[in-house]
Amino acid sequence: MGTKPRSKKKKSKEAQAAAPNVEQSDSSTTGQIPSWIFVAFALLGVAIFALVLLGTDPPPEVESTIRTVNPVDTWQAAPVTSLTYVAERDYAIGPDDPAVSVAVFSDFECPYCQDASSELRRLYERYPDNVQLVFRNYPLDMSCNENMKQTGHLYSCKAAVMARCAGAQDHFWEMHDAIFELPQLNVSTLDGLPEELGLSAEAFTACVGNEQTMADVQVDIEEGRTLGLTGTPAVFVNGRKMASFRTTTLSAIVDHVLFESGSD
Repeated sequence: MGTKPRSKKKKSKEAQAAAPNVEQSDSSTTGQIPSWIFVAFALLGVAIFALVLLGTDPPPEVESTIRTVNPVDTWQAAPVTSLTYVAERDYAIGPDDPAVSVAVFSDFECPYCQDASSELRRLYERYPDNVQLVFRNYPLDMSCNENMKQTGHLYSCKAAVMARCAGAQDHFWEMHDAIFELPQLNVSTLDGLPEELGLSAEAFTACVGNEQTMADVQVDIEEGRTLGLTGTPAVFVNGRKMASFRTTTLSAIVDHVLFESGSD
């Protein structure tokens, strides 16, 4: 099911500076460090001082905070959603019956999503027999996402449709990688990709014009709305949403699940 990843090229500083900061509105999904983490570590320091120097146990409220610092505990405390892989609609790489299913709601115009894409692909390459990656669209673009209350990205919806149409010709992941490699998204850079990937121009044009293609994107958007998404990337591991996407946190969660399942 997998395809060999293309070499990644970071978006230019100018392009990232020009990108809207809509996804930064939700620190839990953008890689920003939430303030509670600093508070938790400060309390952890108090607990260590009490244990080592005073020889006493930390108070219950501090002990509780210490436990929540563990990213695996935080992830396990999240509610289990009904998020599942739908073979007839989703694009995924990895085994059909994985020990770990990682679903990501992503926006092709989001630089944080570009970074997450690279990290997720490395995770899959580390555990190709146990980890499945599932892609879902959540473009922060008012032209197809009515949940957006202000102007965000301008080409995310177009890119989402193009990726699905490449998928109709069995080139979803190639298009996925090619879009994320673009230094900047616009009509010109996007429209050159189908030919670069060797896609049938006639079939691709017909797919883009087919209302069902956008309807499939809308299914992802509606699911994201139901899950309360406000930013991207939003990553779910076995149906539980990560509080924030960080590589070390994801690795810890995946290693824990594989150990518990005996698949490590």
